Order: sequence, then structure tokens, then C-alpha cells
Amino acid sequence: FKKEGITPMPGLQVNIDGVIGIVKTVTGGRTIIDFNHPLAGKAVVYDIKINKLITDTEQKVKAFVEVALHQKDFKVKKEGEKFTVELKQEIPKEIKGKLEEKFREVTKAKEVIFTHKK
Repeated sequence: FKKEGITPMPGLQVNIDGVIGIVKTVTGGRTIIDFNHPLAGKAVVYDIKINKLITDTEQKVKAFVEVALHQKDFKVKKEGEKFTVELKQEIPKEIKGKLEEKFREVTKAKEVIFTHKK
């Protein structure tokens, strides 16, 4: 702090190596800085507004791909109760099965299969 010409005091917000922190205590040349998020450890209450309720299974699959996989450019093909989701990149085998299971659970689709463009 001396190099920067700053006198630390409790409550002072500081930026150290690009990380924001708050000075908690200053004693005998030692300064304790809290780098936790300001809301860490506090109860946070949100007021939300539902804009649209999705009931169509195909729309649920599309919405879940966008939210869970952060994908915008994909195709969904529906064959009866089976949905095939074609993504740009391949999903690793290690998580593909669990992901398909989660999709079936959330969207109530009978079968969801992930493929990728070749």
C-alpha cells in the first residue's frame, strides 16, 4: 500500500491483481482483505416474473439446449416421441449418457439423442 500511496482503512475497496476486495482490518503493518463476493454468506431473495410457460415438448428440448449447453446454432428433429439434437461439436462420451437422462427428466421426452455435425 505504501508504494501506491494508499492508507488502508476498514471498508476501503481495493483492486489487487485485477481482483476486487474490501479491507477488513489494519493492525501493525498487516492488512486483512476479504475477496469474497459482497453477497457471500447472505440470504438473497429474488422476485421473478414468468413471461412464458413452455408446455410443448419440442420447445422444452430447444429451450433446455439453449440454457444447459449455451448453444444457439443447433437443430432438433422430432420422430414421434424421439428427439435428435444436432450440435456443432460432439459431447464427450463421459457425460453424454447423463445429459440425455437429465434431458428426458426435465423435458418429459421419451428419448433424447445428441449427435454432431461432421
